[in-house]
Amino acid sequence: LSAGRYQMMVRPVQSPARMVQKNVVVTTGEETGPVTVELVPAATISGHILDEDGDPLNGCIVQLEFPQRPGPANGLAAAQGRGTAADGEYRLYDVTPGKYIVKAQCRQPAFQPRALSAGPDAPPAFAYPEQYYPAASSADSAQVIELTPGTGRAGVDFRIRPVAVTQIHVTMVGSEWRGRK
Repeated sequence: LSAGRYQMMVRPVQSPARMVQKNVVVTTGEETGPVTVELVPAATISGHILDEDGDPLNGCIVQLEFPQRPGPANGLAAAQGRGTAADGEYRLYDVTPGKYIVKAQCRQPAFQPRALSAGPDAPPAFAYPEQYYPAASSADSAQVIELTPGTGRAGVDFRIRPVAVTQIHVTMVGSEWRGRK
């Protein structure tokens, strides 16, 4: 190799999505090496998402956030996984060890009984809000979970109760609204 600064990227075969980067400097006339790259085993986190009656909610999304800077503007922790299955179970794997807060979001409308009729469905009156673990409505009151290398944390369960939804209907007339913020 010519003298200069290089960046090595190592991708473990068992976990192709994870990659470790290492900077190496090669100097003229000197032997460089050996280079040691430490591969840290990933962690997993799993649990169930249930509704207020204890029935599984499927189609939900579970995300990890960093506790020191929660929220979408500051990014989410990298993890792989699947949303909830028919039994409400979720599992995130290939998680870099560290401290996280866990958030569940269910986009489906809450069950709403209605009278038998041939008319269209009424707009939803209830929906499932995003929830932080355990049963917290904001990142500030969420529990911080520490995941150590090679471990799995099971039982991070959510029981989400629906909240009232307010419907707002707006009619815009004419072109006077264009360009306004």
